[in-house]
Amino acid sequence: MGFDFLFLIIYSLFISILIHLLNEKLWKKSKIHSIGVLLIWFIFLAALFDIIENIALIKLLLGDFQQKWSSIAYYFAVSKFTLLLFGILFIFISSIILCLKKINGKNKFR
Repeated sequence: MGFDFLFLIIYSLFISILIHLLNEKLWKKSKIHSIGVLLIWFIFLAALFDIIENIALIKLLLGDFQQKWSSIAYYFAVSKFTLLLFGILFIFISSIILCLKKINGKNKFR
């Protein structure tokens, strides 16, 4: 469980940097740019939710079997994965759009 704290720093920074790079490359002068900025904050919120989930799971592993710890772990995990899903979808869709723009840009000069 302790290594998960290091992992959450790595994945949140990686996803946030990808969103930022794609956001600046594709959506700089668009209304979608603000969505990308919001998603970056959502990724860091997801990392915070991951910390809370890990603390609840550690409490369970240490033998504190109160229902509140499993409920906290469940709801924060669901929230974390929902926020991460939005960020990954933004990366996926923006990457496809960027590839299509590059393909269309190369075909125009033929």
